Amino acid sequence: MNGKPYFLQRLLFAPKIFFPRRAPENRFAVDETGEIGFKSDCAAFLKNAIDPHDLYYVCALLNSKVLEFRYRAMGGLGKLTGRGMFEYFENQVGDLPIPTFENPQNHPDHRKLGQLGREAHQLFNERYRIVTTYEEKSRTIGKHEIVSFWNYHNITEPYSTLVAWESPNPNREGHLLAIQIEPSAEGYRLWGEITEDEDWREGEREWTLLAKVHISDPALRRYLLARAIYLTEFDETFRRKQKLTDTISNLTMAAFNALTAVCYDETPTRNLKVLQTLENRVTAEAGRSNLETISLRQLSIEQDINEIAYGLYGVQKYKNVIEEALRVVL
Repeated sequence: MNGKPYFLQRLLFAPKIFFPRRAPENRFAVDETGEIGFKSDCAAFLKNAIDPHDLYYVCALLNSKVLEFRYRAMGGLGKLTGRGMFEYFENQVGDLPIPTFENPQNHPDHRKLGQLGREAHQLFNERYRIVTTYEEKSRTIGKHEIVSFWNYHNITEPYSTLVAWESPNPNREGHLLAIQIEPSAEGYRLWGEITEDEDWREGEREWTLLAKVHISDPALRRYLLARAIYLTEFDETFRRKQKLTDTISNLTMAAFNALTAVCYDETPTRNLKVLQTLENRVTAEAGRSNLETISLRQLSIEQDINEIAYGLYGVQKYKNVIEEALRVVL
């Protein structure tokens, strides 16, 4: 028997850190069990008999703001292949500096980063399961129509007693290119990648806060949060859109209209009852539905990882510079 194919197969399904070959930011993940092979659009770190704890330690650092700055900032290791998109190949990623220790399991930073990385991995899986279960169940629970988020956020409509929002600049106009959702305890923050130039392909871009949303009804809050996360993170059709507006328009309104959700009944009380049933079914299948709790813990873990990374690399005094630079879309 030729040993080479077996060796390659063993590597293919070995524990590893994998990442997309093109991405707008550092997106590294752990495949601890080796269940995931390779695809043409993914690359990976491989190491025989690597301790899973080390995988999570390395992955946590790779996703930190420090190494994202080292890779993406002007003059960094990454190659810019298009507006906001970088190549991630083994040779460039392999040049990122990872601190090593003589007794890593006894080093507090190594141990803590490994723990945080593992928890982040588990929370991502839970979050993904909840979001996709919401998406599946929402389309099978009953007759419905697809409406824009504005249907729920319009201050003159029936949901105005349940949904409130404020914008730091509600009249700002421009082209809306992409959306990000930042969960909060009682709703979410809506961020937009925008340009105010007529030539949106070449204009300067930036991420800006468009609205802070408060939703008092838990079932409505969790469904809208799940739907927004699904569209902006997991729906390839939505994510690959180059632009979310046809012309220069009010950016906050454009964002609310770009996002869509289901509505089961024109009467809010009846619609909310169905959404409560939807949440119950998600909880029964996914084990939980409290996306806000999971998401807030994820944010806390990211902050803890970044603080440790700033210390390990000795760049605490450059923290503001690093974070400000990462908000710029090259």
